[in-house]
Amino acid sequence: MNHNNSTIYLGLDISKSKLDLAGPNIKHQSFDNTPEGITKLIELLQSSALSAYIVLEPTGGYERSVILAMERAKITVCRINPYQARAFATSMGKLAKTDKIDALMLARFGADRQPRPMSSYDEKQEALRVMYDRRQQLVRLQTCDSNRLETAIPSMRKHLETSLKFIAKQIAEIELMISGYFASNTELQEKVDRLTSVQGVGIQTATVALAHMPELGNLSDKEPAALVGVAPYTISPK
Repeated sequence: MNHNNSTIYLGLDISKSKLDLAGPNIKHQSFDNTPEGITKLIELLQSSALSAYIVLEPTGGYERSVILAMERAKITVCRINPYQARAFATSMGKLAKTDKIDALMLARFGADRQPRPMSSYDEKQEALRVMYDRRQQLVRLQTCDSNRLETAIPSMRKHLETSLKFIAKQIAEIELMISGYFASNTELQEKVDRLTSVQGVGIQTATVALAHMPELGNLSDKEPAALVGVAPYTISPK
């Protein structure tokens, strides 16, 4: 992506209670993740003479209100893949994690990679993302309990087996919810059909693509791989 050379990338680390802003030539600042705190953040960004792109990553929904507020304020947001962000931080030798460090690394990621700005907030896509992320949480929990079962003491085996049956039922339920959601949304269903018509692309791949790549359909041939974090990058020496 070729953005204006005067564009400044600022990192915004988001948690349940806080918003941490950091970047080049600005002092690290922290705001409450509340309507009042978001308003103060927006006011600061609007008062700045900088042409700033805000780089953030999904945090289980805690970023939703911030993104909506920035969209209304016409502030450009780049929402990036969290695995990409962590891999980038590791490649830079930043293994420690604090809110300030995370915000600075997001800013540096933006300057180095120039991620594509988000499309307008889409409630349909967001609902799909929430359902898909819940499925992934359950899958991870299923894997953990399966691993525990392998070495479980006899008195714990029944408990873990019951837990695994319940998790499997929940996964099946959320997959039915996702299928029903596609079926009730013609536009999404058409995208699913196009994606799964490609050899090697199944329903889960199509779902994650639509859940986490709202820009799908508006990208060049190579950009989707970069967006999901599988395209190779050369790390420039700093």
